[in-house]
Parts: sequence; C-alpha cells; structure tokens
Amino acid sequence: MLSSHVSIEPVRSENEDAPVSLTRGDFSPREVKLTGNVTGDGPYNGTLRHKGWRVVKASFPQTVPGADATILAPAEVEL
Repeated sequence: MLSSHVSIEPVRSENEDAPVSLTRGDFSPREVKLTGNVTGDGPYNGTLRHKGWRVVKASFPQTVPGADATILAPAEVEL
C-alpha cells in the first residue's frame, strides 16, 4: 500500500474556502498556484480552493537488480 511508503501533508494549513492573504516572498509559486484575476506583485487576497499536498517522507523497498523503477505499470498487449 502506498501509505506505508509515503507520508504527505497539506501545503496550506487554512481550511478550504477560507480567505487567504499572500504577500510577495511569503509563498513559492511551486507551492501555491494563483488563479483568476492575477495582476501585479501582490499582496493577493483570495479564497483557498485546495490546500495542496506535499511529500514529507518517502521510503521505498530495494528494487530487484535490472528492474526499471521509472515504469509505473507496463503496457499490455493481448495476443
């Protein structure tokens, strides 16, 4: 099960639909996506629509030699 290998937490602590004020430098554009009528350098006042999620811990078992960890699921061809 994925939850036994990955721990996640919300990016923002506020409740969804709560008012949020963001000032330039207080947030990373990689963590917070601004949508709607975005103009200027802020401060930005809006409504939190999604808290976002970040990985805080990831530990995966050792792969077998020769395994390709980049393949999540192989393609299937029915014959």
